[in-house]
Amino acid sequence: MKKRIILLVLLSIASGVNFGFIATQTVTLFDAINGNTITCSITGNSNSSHYELPIVVNVLNKQNIPLNIKVENAPEFSLASVKQSDRLNELEFDFNVTPFHTLDILSLSDDQVRLQVKDESAVEGMMNGKIDLFFRSGNQYFLLDWKSNFLGDAVTDYDADGVAEAMEANNYHLQYHIYALAVYKYLKARLPDFDYVKDFGGVIYLFLRGVREGSATGIFVAKPPLKKILALQAMLDT
Repeated sequence: MKKRIILLVLLSIASGVNFGFIATQTVTLFDAINGNTITCSITGNSNSSHYELPIVVNVLNKQNIPLNIKVENAPEFSLASVKQSDRLNELEFDFNVTPFHTLDILSLSDDQVRLQVKDESAVEGMMNGKIDLFFRSGNQYFLLDWKSNFLGDAVTDYDADGVAEAMEANNYHLQYHIYALAVYKYLKARLPDFDYVKDFGGVIYLFLRGVREGSATGIFVAKPPLKKILALQAMLDT
C-alpha cells in the first residue's frame, strides 16, 4: 500500500503542465470603502497560485466588490458584508483515506466538469488541505479560494472562458470537489440538521488579477451536486 498525503497525489499532473516563469504583474483594484484606486505589484510564478498575495487579499477583504455570484439558492453578496465572526481563514482539514484506485474519481466527470488524476492503485493515507476562506453568508456556507494565476495582460483574459480554461488546465475542479467534501464532513459533524442542498451555498474561485469592481471577470462559482460529494466520500471511505 502507498500511504501518503493524498491531496498532493491527486492534484499533481506531471504531463502537460506549464510551470511558467517568474514575473511581476501590476494589479489595479478599486477600494470601494475609501473610493480610491489601489495599485500593487505581485511577483511570483506566472502560472502558479502557490505564492502569497497578502496585499491583494487584504484589499479584497476590505472592499465592497460585488461578486455577482449566481449559485443555486444563493443571493448576491459582497465579501465586505461577511462579518469576521462568520468566517474562518485558512481552514485546514484532515481525514483518513482507505485504499482506493485513483481512476475511480474519473466517474465524477461530466460534460461540464472534467476531473484529472494520475493512475495509481491501492493508494491510502491522509487527505490534508487548507481552504483559503470558509464563511457564512445569510443562512448558507461557502468556501473560497484565491488564485493568482497569470492568464494574460488584459482584463478580458479573465472572462468566463479564460477562467474556465484555467480551472480545467490546473485541475481545480478536482480540488474544489475535495474541498466541498471536507466542508461537508466539517458541517455534518457540527450541525446535526445540516442539509447540503439547502445550507451549502457553493464554491467561489477568485482569480485576483482579473477581479474588478462591478465586473464578473476573474470569478468562478460552482456547486457540486450532493450525489457527487457522496460518491467521492464513498470512494475514499470504503
